[in-house]
Amino acid sequence: MNHKKEYENLLIENNDFSIYGDYSLQCLKEDLLTLLSNRKRSLLSFFHLSSYPKVRINLCKNSELYNEFRTRFENEEARISICYNRVENMPQNQLFLFLRFSILNAFIKKLYSSILIDNPLWLETGLAINLSGEKLNRYFAKLKI
Repeated sequence: MNHKKEYENLLIENNDFSIYGDYSLQCLKEDLLTLLSNRKRSLLSFFHLSSYPKVRINLCKNSELYNEFRTRFENEEARISICYNRVENMPQNQLFLFLRFSILNAFIKKLYSSILIDNPLWLETGLAINLSGEKLNRYFAKLKI
């Protein structure tokens, strides 16, 4: 039997994002897509960008698939890969927060690096943490991943 890898399972998409991952994330897919689409508009405005290519997001349950995906698509600009193997057993609301902040953080870094080529990592990381709202969320801060 030929099984699809997680990064081949399209969960949901629109004109801005396509989200791939394990079918166990079905209950989170619409909320994630809505949140990301809404935040994309405000982030593009913040960075004074008129557009950004459609972003493919891969949510991997294990490190091997995560590394395989990153190796395979490493040089493609509009791709984000998140590994959630250490948090997959947490309650759905906390998993949603983890994925939300992780995806937004990675997306903000993509936007920032699209306008500045030699940007300092500390600035990129600090900006991504602040704009994603990550530092404001007490549940996310307690995860200690």
